[in-house]
Amino acid sequence: MALQEELERDGVRLFKQRSHFPLILVVLLGVELWLAPAAPLPAWAEAAWTGLCLAIAFVGEWIRAYTVGRVPGGTSARQTRAPAGGTLNTSGFYSVVRHPLYLGNFLIWAGLALLARSWRFELIVVLAFWVYYERIMYAEEAYLRRSFGAAFQEWAARTPAFLPALRQWRPPELPFSWRVVVRREHSSAFAIVVIYAAVVYARDLLAGGPVGTHAVVLAALGVSLALFLVAVYLTRRTRLLNVPGR
Repeated sequence: MALQEELERDGVRLFKQRSHFPLILVVLLGVELWLAPAAPLPAWAEAAWTGLCLAIAFVGEWIRAYTVGRVPGGTSARQTRAPAGGTLNTSGFYSVVRHPLYLGNFLIWAGLALLARSWRFELIVVLAFWVYYERIMYAEEAYLRRSFGAAFQEWAARTPAFLPALRQWRPPELPFSWRVVVRREHSSAFAIVVIYAAVVYARDLLAGGPVGTHAVVLAALGVSLALFLVAVYLTRRTRLLNVPGR
């Protein structure tokens, strides 16, 4: 089998299993916290570092939310069988980068990995993401090349794959829809808060001392859980979040 065909085959296989990738990273994060706990920081430094990590993660989530909130239905979706899409997106974030959702994923995981305060672990996450998602992106682009031909070639020639060219920004063609974002992104936003809370309490347990109350963490976890459950109910039990054509 030619290397080109092998890369596409591997990309399709990994595309189907990509929901497992975050679980692997969570396990690795737990192992890193256990085997190589970071030295304690002063309270102000700990708060500043945590704020930076979460800011990076939520910038990634913002990129995802902005992207999915402005694309037609059937594109940029969470398919699990194979890459698919009836429209070639070339506006909004797709005008500056070919894979904005994966860029968002990368920032989310880069920010969460930094919570471990280990450059070794951060490097592992970056390399794992690169190896894993490079093949998925290859498979997606092979599908788009077959589906859209010259239109894809023209767009790909001017648009970077992963590092945005912001000077090429072109406003999105569709208005932003919060209903689409809530329907499709509620689990990602909730996962960021859950992993952050897990890291905080895991550090207390691994330090061998008493587990702190962490009122701010509990409040964030409680609010995000309530919003998550509401979003799940609205998505599964009502049509409130359905948007025609989206």
